[in-house]
Amino acid sequence: MTDILIYQVFITACILKETLKYFVRAGFLVESLRTIQYPAWKITPGSRFRVSPNGPAAR
Repeated sequence: MTDILIYQVFITACILKETLKYFVRAGFLVESLRTIQYPAWKITPGSRFRVSPNGPAAR
């Protein structure tokens, strides 16, 4: 009985790990797309010249 329980916990942990990996990857993808295509979401008109030149290099 305990063997089945341990097996189920192991399977659940593996599934959660894979799902988390995909979530992290999707998060990085969304973040990079947001910084590449839509830099205007964090650039206000006043700070445009301060942010634009070193936007990608700041990382």
